[in-house]
Amino acid sequence: MADDKTTERYLSTAELMDILSISRSTVYRLMAKGMPNIKVGSVHRFPKNQVVTWLEGPGASSAV
Repeated sequence: MADDKTTERYLSTAELMDILSISRSTVYRLMAKGMPNIKVGSVHRFPKNQVVTWLEGPGASSAV
């Protein structure tokens, strides 16, 4: 069984929108500003822990 410390949770765009209470256009704006994401086929996935760290980092308030 995978340990939570070694397994990264990836969020869909819809899940990220729901968790952060933001619109799809805001998600894409944050991606353009450097929010961590990977593209799997034609969809984007967001590593939850990396996104949280990025949002808490310096300059994140100006990104949203």
